[in-house]
Amino acid sequence: MKPLPSIYSPANYALNEYIAAVQEGRVSPSGVTGATRDGDIIRTTYGKTLGNNLVVWNLEYYTLSPSEMGFHTLHEALHQIPGFSDEVIAAAARTISGRTDSIDDPSIYFNNRLREYCP
Repeated sequence: MKPLPSIYSPANYALNEYIAAVQEGRVSPSGVTGATRDGDIIRTTYGKTLGNNLVVWNLEYYTLSPSEMGFHTLHEALHQIPGFSDEVIAAAARTISGRTDSIDDPSIYFNNRLREYCP
């Protein structure tokens, strides 16, 4: 991976890395559902970044609107930057928003902040 040039925003850099991952065949459908049950709550994981920056998209991803697909694509694209875990991304979003409490689900928190700033 190339070092992050100072003229690029992390999002722009991440999207370029995601494009490279697509071109290199590191992005693919998982072929499985991302829905899991936690008691009465159904949680959906639309995509996931695995080792070696492999991105897999679960079946539910393909049912999203183009806007929602964009949110999830940007989310997984940010994981192409070394060290950008859900926890790191959520902590940055929390700092920007001024929150000081803990976050139960960093991935959901980040996506909600993204929706606020990119309607």
